[in-house]
Amino acid sequence: MSSSLVFLAVAFTTTFVIVSSLPSNDPNLETPDLTELPPDIAPLLPSAGGTAQPPVGAFFPIIPSTRSPPNPDITGSTGRDTAFGPSGLLEDSSAVSQVIKGYNVDVFMGFLTFWLVLVIIV
Repeated sequence: MSSSLVFLAVAFTTTFVIVSSLPSNDPNLETPDLTELPPDIAPLLPSAGGTAQPPVGAFFPIIPSTRSPPNPDITGSTGRDTAFGPSGLLEDSSAVSQVIKGYNVDVFMGFLTFWLVLVIIV
């Protein structure tokens, strides 16, 4: 019973702060000027006051122009095994041929047994 009273007391004394995500229309609120920020923090984006000068010693990175690999959708595939994993090409499996061989032997033995049963019974 006392725990529920404590819960009710906490619930009634708790206040919630609601923060609006909308910009304030308060005329006394000043927005910081980008020229007041150090050049390494100020963004290099166009502003209403004109273009911002890049900081001294700044340079634009040069992206090397290396040739990209050919697009496989355009070049087309050269066979059924053109895509292979990082371990390399896989060898052809012989499991399918062994299953077919085993199946042929089983079918032959089944027909032989069926024929022998028919001959012995009849």
